[in-house]
Amino acid sequence: MRLEGDLRYGDIMERTIYNALLAAQDPEGRKIRYFTPFTGARVYFDQDGFCCPGNFRRIMAELPQKVYYRYADRTIAVNLYTTSRTTVDLDKDLSVTLAQETDYPNSGHVVFRVTPSKEAVFAIRPRIPRWCRNATISINGQPPAAVLSGAYPFEIRRQWKAGDTVTLEMPMVWRFIKGHRLQEGKTALARGPVVYCLGTAQNEEILKKYPNFNGIVIDPTQLGDPEPDRSIRPDGKKVTVKARVEAPGAWSRGAPALTLTFTEFVDPTGIVTYVHLLDLDKAVEDELMVDCFGDQSSS
Repeated sequence: MRLEGDLRYGDIMERTIYNALLAAQDPEGRKIRYFTPFTGARVYFDQDGFCCPGNFRRIMAELPQKVYYRYADRTIAVNLYTTSRTTVDLDKDLSVTLAQETDYPNSGHVVFRVTPSKEAVFAIRPRIPRWCRNATISINGQPPAAVLSGAYPFEIRRQWKAGDTVTLEMPMVWRFIKGHRLQEGKTALARGPVVYCLGTAQNEEILKKYPNFNGIVIDPTQLGDPEPDRSIRPDGKKVTVKARVEAPGAWSRGAPALTLTFTEFVDPTGIVTYVHLLDLDKAVEDELMVDCFGDQSSS
């Protein structure tokens, strides 16, 4: 990203941070995993030490360095969305304080407050994630304008003054992402950068009858709205969905209705991420593997 100026690398970073990285740590804070599998029990490293799993602590400490980037052409790039504040020197006589207010990734609502040391022309370049199809940006309360993601990041170059605000809205809709190879014919549920899974804690009764969720087929039309879930993190989310119990190849037949609870991938009790879908046409390709949208020219 530093070499090429292509903020699409940030899409990969946030997917990794909110899922693989944060799922590596036990909620109690003392245990670390080498990796977190999509399927099966998640096993922690068997020692409480600072060997290879100690890289988790190093990466966590580096995250603040990956929120903002400075470009040579008086440009500040915003890579990650999180409540934060930074001051960037854009020239020998110009510094800019940029502050974010957001609850991302719970929602895609982000407000930037811009405070330059003097009125000046420079650019702010926010990363528009490829998972978002309908992002908008509003400056100082003006009507919002649609923005797209792509290889050439959206850029706001204008005369800035202290007190200017930018409001970025990135609507988060549920999407089932198609699996490939070992996950061929299955899908994973995601909302924004967060992947969801089926865990043992909130589906205990169903697992007694259907171990490892075998034979369960998700109905994509019966997916609920995000609900608060404090079992993993204070502002976590979960969602319920209706499912059938059928043998593959016989999904059109009636079957008892079940209600499953999907939790965020960081759920330490998660054992299944990819699931069978009643209608695979309702799933989409992974936006990190396929560029679905046209490039956005600077404006």
